[in-house]
This record gives sequence, structure tokens and C-alpha cells, in this order.
Amino acid sequence: MGVNKNDIQDKGAYYLVQGDMVFDKNKEYSSPTDSNLSKGVSSKASILKQRRTAFSVTINNINIFLNPGMNTNWLNASRSAIARWNAVNSNLNLTEVFSAASAHIQIMYDTQDPNQALAANVFGAALPPTLNGLPGTITWINPDFSFPIICGQAITQNNRIANVQHELGHNLGLHHTNAIGEPLIPNTPSTDPGSLMNGGQACTISDFSNNDERAIQFLFPIPIPVLTPSSMTLNTQQPGGLFTVTGTGPVTVTLSGGAGIFLHDGIGGSFLTTLNLTAPTTFSAYGPSIGSPGYNGGISYVTLSNPTSGIISSSTVYHSN
Repeated sequence: MGVNKNDIQDKGAYYLVQGDMVFDKNKEYSSPTDSNLSKGVSSKASILKQRRTAFSVTINNINIFLNPGMNTNWLNASRSAIARWNAVNSNLNLTEVFSAASAHIQIMYDTQDPNQALAANVFGAALPPTLNGLPGTITWINPDFSFPIICGQAITQNNRIANVQHELGHNLGLHHTNAIGEPLIPNTPSTDPGSLMNGGQACTISDFSNNDERAIQFLFPIPIPVLTPSSMTLNTQQPGGLFTVTGTGPVTVTLSGGAGIFLHDGIGGSFLTTLNLTAPTTFSAYGPSIGSPGYNGGISYVTLSNPTSGIISSSTVYHSN
């Protein structure tokens, strides 16, 4: 796994790594060597940086069940943690469900799981994703964590929220930012002391840093919209004729040919030969009447294009009254 063996504790049915990541002995994980990385990210650097687990979560809509046996503080903290994850501008959507059978992740006390017992100095623990592309299935919270003794102050609600956020990060594919040997996440800096995903900082973590959000956006990117090719219809050949552009997305209208006709976007731009618009929309082509200054009896051509398809439509505009 690329972690120091002193950071691994054998707990019988599972290994506890770096204090709060649980690896089930009956599930398959990989060594995070470069050959395992789908993103082409080196795993050999030893600098502080946002890091991901060896396997990524490949679904975007994830159901979370909160064990109803937790007290109100922890139930509310879990809901707030979910809300903070959803507030990140990514393609990830976490939804609370009220049946464990329909959940991808369960949040519970360690005492509610007969196979788990966290030490008094461990705030929480979580299972990471495995080979199947699904998130780790459990976040355990230790309600008996000795916060006043270990942290020197009374626990606050934000301490609860931040630590649930942190453990959900492990479920969803984030490793400890200050770990060594796990795959690095692009577009994050070499150091981030404010990262929510730093390990061993249960007393001080508060919320996602900007770089945490970049890491989440890398793991759960918002899809680039597919533009629908547009079409263009000229409603009249008279100067001042109205064009209708259908479809969606950015389009460019270009005027060429004989002088004397111009484009108007209907907003305020006039005497233009190029318009950058967003379909669906309308625009007009207009010019002087016969005999007026600027009339040259020529023909103008209006061309419509968009970034994905290039030129997709053209129309001829005659100079006439």
C-alpha cells in the first residue's frame, strides 16, 4: 500500500491503517503503483499533496444510511457533512436513505457493529473503495473518543461534522493528504496544511480546503455538455429579415459578401458582421433600401457555426426592399 508498516495495525478480521482507514482481509485491494492508476498520476512522490485511494468510485449518486441509534448531535452532524459534500461543485450527489438495504454507505457508532471496536484515541474509521467501483460501505464513529483529554477542549458540533466529512472522504476515494506513497491528485499543491483530509488531526480539521474541493472535482468531474448542432432559418429575404436559430449551446453568426447589410442581435449590437450567440435565439440582417446610401445591389451570405460541428448552416440575403 505504500505506507509505513508501523502505521498498520492487525485487528484480526481487518487492518487499521494510519488510525482510521479499515482494510477488510476478505476484500481485494491493490498496491498503488503507477500501473494501477487510470489517470496516469505518479504514486512515487513523497511530498504532501491531496491523495486518492488505489481504486476510484465510479458511480455519482450514492445513498447513505444513518444508524438511527446515534444521538441527535451525531445524526445532525452526519447530515451536515453530507450537505457539505453536496455543496462542492462536482458530479457527486449524496442522498440520505432510511433503509440500510438501499444504502451504499452506512454511518454508525463503532459500538453498533459487533465486529468493530475503536480505541479511545481514534475518532472514527472508514472502509475505502474496492475493485467494484462502489464506495467503501461503512463509516464508524467513536462516540467515546476522549476529545477533552486528547484535544484539550470540549467537542463542538463542527468537530463532529468535520470528522464525519473526513471519514466519508475515505469511503469516496480520498486518502490522507499528509500520507506518503498513495496516488497523487493533479491540480493540487505540494502542501496543504488546511486540508480536511490530513490524517491525525481530528482535533483541528474544520472543513474542505480549496484544494480538497479540487481533488473532489477531479474524482467526480462534471461532464462536459454535448452541444446539439443548431440550424438556422431565414424568415424573409427582405432587409431586416429575422433569422431563427434552433438547438442549444454557443453559436457564431458570420456575414460575408456584398457590403451594405449588417447583423443585429436584438439587444443593442448593430452594424456588426459577426455575432456570438447562445442558441436557441434570433437575430436579424438588415440594410439600406434601393437608392439609399450604402446600397450596392449585392448579395450577402450569413453563416452559422458552433464549436463542435463547425459550419452547420448558411443562407443568402439579397439587397432589396
